[in-house]
Amino acid sequence: MQSKTETLGSIIWRADKNYCESHGTCYLELKPAFQREYECWDEKMKTKLIESILKGYAINPIWVAPHRNEDIEDVFDGMHRLTTIRDYMQNKFAEEYDKYDGDHIVPWASGGPTTYDNLQVLHRRCHQQKSLGVIH
Repeated sequence: MQSKTETLGSIIWRADKNYCESHGTCYLELKPAFQREYECWDEKMKTKLIESILKGYAINPIWVAPHRNEDIEDVFDGMHRLTTIRDYMQNKFAEEYDKYDGDHIVPWASGGPTTYDNLQVLHRRCHQQKSLGVIH
């Protein structure tokens, strides 16, 4: 088995078949036939992954396997992570909102500290709704 390191950006580009064909790059199949049905993560799981990456935390490796076609690699483990990262990089998380806000999980006004374990990223609209007490 061979190991290599790639940037997340290059991995996401390799998941675009048109890009790979025009650049002569090995295509990365995010959802090969053997992969279980894709069950979309909820917004909280997606946000936690992106927060981890933005904070510089390590994430689990992405495992790929060579396909019968030498110009394709199949994602063996990491489909949800790659799909979430791709959607974030393509600004699909919140297309109707263009900003995210930092949010105190335990509100600052209630004594919540400004520490990593008490902060999360929320869509601006969700943050506004939380601040108004519409959502918790």
